[in-house]
Amino acid sequence: MNLIDKLRTFLKPVKRVPTEEGKKWMLGYEAYKKGQELFLANDLIGALASFDIAIEYGFGSRPRDDGDVFALRGSCLQSQGFDLDAIDDFDIAIQLRQEYAKVSREGEDCNLYYQRANSKSAAGDYEGSITDIKEAIKVASSESKLNAAYDKSMQKIGWPNAAEWFQSRLTMERMAHESKELLSSTNKQLYEAGAETFDEFLKYELTLKKNDKRRPKD
Repeated sequence: MNLIDKLRTFLKPVKRVPTEEGKKWMLGYEAYKKGQELFLANDLIGALASFDIAIEYGFGSRPRDDGDVFALRGSCLQSQGFDLDAIDDFDIAIQLRQEYAKVSREGEDCNLYYQRANSKSAAGDYEGSITDIKEAIKVASSESKLNAAYDKSMQKIGWPNAAEWFQSRLTMERMAHESKELLSSTNKQLYEAGAETFDEFLKYELTLKKNDKRRPKD
């Protein structure tokens, strides 16, 4: 046996048997890829089911995974009106992105804060929504590979950059908040004249918000 044959024998790849955890991760990855396809095809119900499976099998829980599985599921939940669930997913997506930003050049994702802001606004947390839009502006104003891509997209529709676009959303959210406060004040005067107090009405509204979550799986 010559030297080349000896090296080939020595360097012969070892067959590796995947662990149970590895098998589950691969199933989760396949579900995630299927969810991406359905999401791009605008089948958000199907995408939501696939992302549920992916997360159930542990995919996306590490910064080195495609952590946008939580962001995409959050978008699906948001589209179906499950804003409190969506907020939970955006919380995780933001945290994973922050961890990933420490070891990459892409930076944080300003759009995650804006998406969470939309769900907070829909859930009645207007102050939280404004805070998130401000954070989106802050993140979008920093230099990163991801922000450069966002800026380029915004320039195609007439905006100088993503930060300016978020600033316009902030102005609109503040105006909407002021309008709702005025309406709330008017409603208070109306309910004060009735048998049901306004405080009871607010408690009822808050109960509806708290119950605005997906039903647990059977």
